[in-house]
Amino acid sequence: MEYVIMLALCTVLTLAFIALFRGASKNGRRLIDLVSFDLP
Repeated sequence: MEYVIMLALCTVLTLAFIALFRGASKNGRRLIDLVSFDLP
């Protein structure tokens, strides 16, 4: 039963990462600006 919950969580996390990467590809320059701003 527990492995089913873990599998569901992994699936949700995977979908979330895919959504983030798609957003990064669209707003890649904006993301780079934010990262470069955070880095010293």
